[in-house]
Parts: sequence; structure tokens; C-alpha cells
Amino acid sequence: MGWRVEEKGNKFRLWSTFSDTYITKWLTRKKLLAALNDAYVLRAKEKVIKEYYAFPEGWTTKSGIWLGNDAGYAAYRAWEIKLKSKDYVKAVDEKYECIIKELTEEKTDEH
Repeated sequence: MGWRVEEKGNKFRLWSTFSDTYITKWLTRKKLLAALNDAYVLRAKEKVIKEYYAFPEGWTTKSGIWLGNDAGYAAYRAWEIKLKSKDYVKAVDEKYECIIKELTEEKTDEH
């Protein structure tokens, strides 16, 4: 997915090369940066969720051996498919918070 920016005076809007359409209205610089922040935070949460389910799928060792986790990746895809019928951002937020809670508790147990 690629984004392009249009500028008109002190307003900006984003164009998506994926959907071939504008994905924001004309926004001030600060409002556009806030929208970008939301998008980047969502992407980071999506990545954490994928790794939680599928790790070490797609990773390689120092010696170049590819690692897989077919069952974990399948579970991630099943969760992702279920999202189609839900509020996507809310579902990602809830899953992310659940994962972080679990990981934080495990980290606390180690010390």
C-alpha cells in the first residue's frame, strides 16, 4: 500500500495507490499527522497480533534456516477473517490489549 499527499494552501489530503482514491478529506497539517499516527499505531498493533499468533513463522535463524509455524499462522488467518464482520479497529485494539496483558503478566512472573 502506498500513500501520496496532495497540498492546497495549508490543507493536505492522502491518496491511496491501493484503492486509487483519496482516503482523507482536506485536513490541517496537525489533523493529518493525527490521522497518520492512528494508522501507524494500528499497523503496529496488527504486527504484534500477527507475531503473537504465528511466531516464528517467516523468521530465519542466524544461519539462514527458515522457521515456520503453520498452525499459528492458520490461527492468525482465522482470527483475521472473523474481523470482517466486526468493527475492525475496535477488534484489533481489544486483541492487542489482551495480548499485552498476557505478555506483561508473563514478564512479571519471570522476575
